Amino acid sequence: MWIFGRKGTSGFSCWSTAEEVTQGINGFGLAAIVTGATSGIGMETTRVLALHGVHVIMAVRIVNWIGRYVLKNIEQGASTTCYVALHPQVKGVSGEYFSDNNIATNKTTSLAKDSDLAKKLWEFSLDLTK
Repeated sequence: MWIFGRKGTSGFSCWSTAEEVTQGINGFGLAAIVTGATSGIGMETTRVLALHGVHVIMAVRIVNWIGRYVLKNIEQGASTTCYVALHPQVKGVSGEYFSDNNIATNKTTSLAKDSDLAKKLWEFSLDLTK
């Protein structure tokens, strides 16, 4: 998290909300699958993406109440997801880890950049869907 809510290079901080980071963006023609869409951050992400014209597919399961103990509120928690999904500043950006609406360059480990491990995870995930 950016200390004391300091804005990063994106112009946003950990205190930015999902609506703030997507203000004025048109998501018409885009589709998104949102997990945990019945409560908390998933619900807020669904609401904001739909507000901007995105066709949202809601993946849901039994509601988990742990989210109420998170330090950020729901609107702030959903902001990075909505920022990465819609904001033109991240168009074409791939393979990066985002935190508090900014690229978190110092938070990735060597495992996160391991392309062989990524391939194994992808193959394992495909096997789970068969």
